[in-house]
Amino acid sequence: MTRRWRRLELAATVAAILVFAALLGWALLRLVNVERAMHRAFGEDAAYALSQAQFELQELTRIAALGPAAELSGQFDIAVSRLVLLREGDLGSKLAALGFPGEAGRIEAALLKLEPLLVRQPGPELGAAFSTALSGPVENLRNMANTNVLSERNRLGQQRDAYRLTLYEIIACILGILLTGCFLVARLLHNLGRAEAADETLRQEKHFLHLLIESSKEGIVAFDKDLRCTHWNSAMAAIFRRPASEVVGADLRKAFPFPEDHVVSRMLRQTLAGEDFYMSEHLMPGTSMYLEKASFPVRSRGEVVGGVVIIRDVTVRALAQHELARHHEELEHQVEERTASLNHTQVQLRSAINTAPDGFAAFDADGRLIVANEVAAEMFKAEPGLFAPGTPLDSVLARTGFPQAGTLSAEERRAVELLRPQGVWLLASLNRAADGSSVLRFADVTTYKHAAAALQSALAQEQSLRQLYTGFVSMVSHQFRTPLAIIDSGAQRMQRRGATMTAGEIETRTGKIRHAAMRLARLVDNTLNAARLDAGEIDFHPRPCDLAQLISDVCERQQELTPHRRFDLALANLPERVSCDALLMDQALANLVSNAAKYSPDDQPIIVDAATDDRSVTLTVRDRGIGIPEDEIPRLFERFFRARTAAGIEGTGMGLHFAREIVHLHGGSISVSSRQGHGAAFTVTLPRERRTGV
Repeated sequence: MTRRWRRLELAATVAAILVFAALLGWALLRLVNVERAMHRAFGEDAAYALSQAQFELQELTRIAALGPAAELSGQFDIAVSRLVLLREGDLGSKLAALGFPGEAGRIEAALLKLEPLLVRQPGPELGAAFSTALSGPVENLRNMANTNVLSERNRLGQQRDAYRLTLYEIIACILGILLTGCFLVARLLHNLGRAEAADETLRQEKHFLHLLIESSKEGIVAFDKDLRCTHWNSAMAAIFRRPASEVVGADLRKAFPFPEDHVVSRMLRQTLAGEDFYMSEHLMPGTSMYLEKASFPVRSRGEVVGGVVIIRDVTVRALAQHELARHHEELEHQVEERTASLNHTQVQLRSAINTAPDGFAAFDADGRLIVANEVAAEMFKAEPGLFAPGTPLDSVLARTGFPQAGTLSAEERRAVELLRPQGVWLLASLNRAADGSSVLRFADVTTYKHAAAALQSALAQEQSLRQLYTGFVSMVSHQFRTPLAIIDSGAQRMQRRGATMTAGEIETRTGKIRHAAMRLARLVDNTLNAARLDAGEIDFHPRPCDLAQLISDVCERQQELTPHRRFDLALANLPERVSCDALLMDQALANLVSNAAKYSPDDQPIIVDAATDDRSVTLTVRDRGIGIPEDEIPRLFERFFRARTAAGIEGTGMGLHFAREIVHLHGGSISVSSRQGHGAAFTVTLPRERRTGV
């Protein structure tokens, strides 16, 4: 943006100069034209010539009439000369332009006709003759003079208008010259200020450069192409013990008279020849100081105009290098001694690795295998050549199944478990040392893996059981407390109002107490049966029994609890006797009928029907209640499980589980079909005769 602005400033300045020159030239040209117009004339004034000719003719007529005779001829010649003047030259052209072409010649001819009368003596007759002959020409001259006056007046008016327009043009040019001059003066002042600022910046930069060179810890000497010193900083003065006042301006060859073949003289010559030169560290003669020199040519527009020499005091570095060389020799001796010890240790290490129970493989910093023990080779005997010396680490990791360790940083460890064929588990660990080397270890953890899996399974089972029993205890506590509260509430009411209660109220209260007691008994039975099932101590005594009567008894007991419920029984197809444990089967069927009553409206019937074939008996308990969500049917017979549609309805989640276990104990099966909102049907299938071994 700055460069573009400067270009615009330059273009504006050049344009102003061109405009200034053009306006000045145009003004001068117009002034020259005015000057030429003012001095342009016909050589003689036409009005004056006409008036003189008229006067001379009138004077000739007067002399012809009055005399003297001696002047008549002279006056005639004067009049002729005046007419000749009007006829010839610019006056003739002027008269022709005024509309009187040849008029002066005609008047001259009329006058010349009177020349013979000049011999006569002046008198009235001669005067009358001249007056008669010249009265017309005199009048013509008067008209010509008047016409000329009018023409001159018009010409002068036009000339004044032209001069006025020219004056306006010159004034406009002067204003333009003034404006462009002001702009150029402003640009000049601006550029002078900029030049002064640039000079100040240059002085500051020069001063800063001087400070920079003086503050350098390195010795710096600058010289021109004649090897005269132009700068000698304080570091040079400290190194060579010579102040700048002795060296600046002097010829370096005289200030430091080195031989022509000396390396310093050669350095100066090559620098002026345009080449860089470097002198490595060397001891300064007569001192304990080590110096390092470098020289560079200084160029201006591609031409070498001088050079710069930089001298560094590297005494500390040189002494450190000498000390380092001495230590290096000592270290070489120590390395030889320790190498022998290391070789011995390496032999012992190889022996220890080969006798270790785990597999080991060591890799260098480049990831190449150094050594691997026999155990590692045996673990991966299906991969021949896997642990050959020089094998890349990435190849070993890929063939053993170990994840790539490209992002493994120094002193980091990574361990993974690898499953090998025949179910062998290996714990593989990769350790990377600070020097980049790596150690890969394989440990057979199959036994520990199996033990851990068994322990994890046992812990998961124990945790699951703990959660189940915790939930069960909480739920059973609530379920037990509810019927007890009903019994207690009814008993207290009867105690307070026993004498005043009607028979109907007593029957209602006792019915509620009995219902609560039966519910409590069923909870106790379910709880005890669940405990017996877990302990494997439940008594199972199957014998022939009347299954139809058993179902009828279950439904009657349930109807006592829900007197408004209707039960539809279709049991005619049942055989007279079915082998079962009547007590356990009663509890299982009671759970099914109780659930049907709990999860369906009071005005909907409970349907129990039966079917029989040669080998089995099938019982189905149907209701038209809330039903079971389809996704929860597979879990319906799990212990303590309750469907989400049963929320807010009493229950422990053990009844169906117990019913299934009882049915299985009889060698039968139980299934359910349901659709949410359309009720459920539980089907129990029992063998007609108890199977042996069940």
